[in-house]
Amino acid sequence: MPVPAPNLYPDFNVIRLSHACLNVSDLVESKKFYTEILGLQVTDESDTQSIYVRWKSGASLCDLAKIRPARHG
Repeated sequence: MPVPAPNLYPDFNVIRLSHACLNVSDLVESKKFYTEILGLQVTDESDTQSIYVRWKSGASLCDLAKIRPARHG
């Protein structure tokens, strides 16, 4: 498969990312990865279902949310 040519003038140009929500299956391991490996800091742990982390410099926020199991019925 050939690599597409770069588009220097895209219709949609992302300048920055201010907030992202990542659904994770293991909140404890995800927290460990994002803080110990990537160096983000925890800004809020309001419950056992989500953790808010951000880079130590900048205003971008990332919400790690535990995936809820699918309901069968």
